[in-house]
Order: sequence, then C-alpha cells, then structure tokens
Amino acid sequence: MRAFGGLLAGNLLLRERDIYAGLVDGELDRVVLDLPEPWRVVPHLPGALCPGGWVAAYTPSIIQASQFIEAVRADRRYVQIETHEVLLRGWHIQGLAVRPEHDMVGHTGFVSVARLIDEPLGEPREPGRPTRPT
Repeated sequence: MRAFGGLLAGNLLLRERDIYAGLVDGELDRVVLDLPEPWRVVPHLPGALCPGGWVAAYTPSIIQASQFIEAVRADRRYVQIETHEVLLRGWHIQGLAVRPEHDMVGHTGFVSVARLIDEPLGEPREPGRPTRPT
C-alpha cells in the first residue's frame, strides 16, 4: 500500500497470516476476503466483525461464491446477502469518439457480500414458502 500513497491509511489494517486459523483483531467494520476458500473464515467472523459490519468475498468461480453464501446463510447471523458478477469492459475515449472497446473480458469473478447482525435469525422456513400472517 505504501507504493501507492507513501503512507498507510489510519483506518486500514493489513495482516499477513493464516486467516483460516482465525482473526486476531476485533471491532472490525469490514473484512475483505480474496482467497480460495472464503467459507472457512465464516466461523471466525462474528468475533471479529462489529454488528452491522460487512464481509466481502471475491471468488473466481460461481461454485466458490455459492459455497461462501451457503456458509453465511447456515450461520444465520447475516442479512443483505448478495452476489454480483464482475464484468470488465474498457472504453475508447478520444474527443467526441466515445465507445466501448471491441474486445471484452466477459468474466472476471464474483463479489459476494453479507452484513453481520447482533442475534441469530429465527428458524429457517421452507424455501419458496411464504410466511402465513398471524
């Protein structure tokens, strides 16, 4: 990070360690994961993330994204769970000639996010079945 700005930002914490063994920090607002098996970190997050904190995982395959999302859902302490495919398309901009590049990288990966809540959610209901009003 120093190569880009000279100094590290005061609100950025970088650690080089085996995150699968757990997180050593607490009271984190965000955790960004770019590793082969981000679902293995999910059990360690509630002790590290503040309630309302976000976890984001970048994965190159939809199978990895699915495994991460299923682990987050199974934990039952996350809301606002989403996955988005990241597409990259360059643009040619020269004066008034503005158009997308002819060549496009059609797929670069998936970003999945989830927000930690204070208490686990209630019992899951059967998928696809709406809740009955009481």
